[in-house]
Amino acid sequence: MKAAEAALARLDRAGNMGFAEDVNSADVPEGQMAVRSVRFVCPAISDEMLPAKLWRPRIVQYLTDLSKTDPGLAAVLKIRTLNSNQEAVEECVQILTTYLKNVLSNPTDPKYRVIKLSNRIFVEKVQPIAGALGFLEAAGFVNSVKIESDGVVETLALDGEFSVENVEMLLDALRTAEPLFPVVFRDPIILKPQEAKEKIYLPEDFYDLTAQELTVMYKKRVQKQQEDEPLMTKAMREKKESNHLAKYKFSLLRVRFPDTSFLQGTFTRYDTQKSIREFIDSCLREPLRYSLYCPHSKNTLSEKDDSKTLYELRLIPSVVLHLIPVDPKRSTIYLQPDLLKNAKKI
Repeated sequence: MKAAEAALARLDRAGNMGFAEDVNSADVPEGQMAVRSVRFVCPAISDEMLPAKLWRPRIVQYLTDLSKTDPGLAAVLKIRTLNSNQEAVEECVQILTTYLKNVLSNPTDPKYRVIKLSNRIFVEKVQPIAGALGFLEAAGFVNSVKIESDGVVETLALDGEFSVENVEMLLDALRTAEPLFPVVFRDPIILKPQEAKEKIYLPEDFYDLTAQELTVMYKKRVQKQQEDEPLMTKAMREKKESNHLAKYKFSLLRVRFPDTSFLQGTFTRYDTQKSIREFIDSCLREPLRYSLYCPHSKNTLSEKDDSKTLYELRLIPSVVLHLIPVDPKRSTIYLQPDLLKNAKKI
């Protein structure tokens, strides 16, 4: 299996600007992994650095505990965090906003203080969204029944007085709250030139393919490369490259400094070019003006592309950039002392 994976990586090397290869990390000596795994952080919850799959149960538990002390905020965060269909979330948010704004505008009108549980919009747009019922309960709505000509109707009703200030706070939270999503830990590491040369393998969590799929892909490429390559147009080659890059979820970035050391960090494919500069700036000993040169494309990264993703810029799954100071006469100690002190093998 290791041989097939390595061969597949070599087959792709011509179209890959990076330094790394995909392998089963269990088959690679410890010292040759570019990074062991991709870890995530969620500062609002804890200082832990964990794989993505371990964060959801922690987030759910955090929101469950929060609902005991601040049910309104917990409900808002559940709406923003625990639902995967963001279009459905936005529709629900609009409906919840309408419910509460109608109450604020017409506090004594009974028709705005009752929500029928059988109402089609409520059933389809509100009830399925995690946190929506808790939000209405935090606003003062309670389960109730209403007697109508065709029988008893179950409702959520706002009985008696309600707190205008509380409702306004809930609306503001619903409008401004950000989801509790874990983000990739950059995992800044300083590498010496020899270490950067040796650490060239990416772990499985950088890509979406299983070992079996890698083997199948390798066999197909071996069969077709000879006959297809000479006939490929530029558009076809670009499409092939896009298909290759599409399997990667993350990018391992290395920035080579003039002193020949490398600063390494982990990014998602959806991080922007601007995030590269922000990462570098956060690791510098002091503010520095510089440009970033990409040897593969033979171009200097332009600030006009700062909003583009690493996928759009083809800066995945691994890339080496050269940092070029605007004033080369400045101090040659570029990185923070703590990073230099902790420079070690992965």
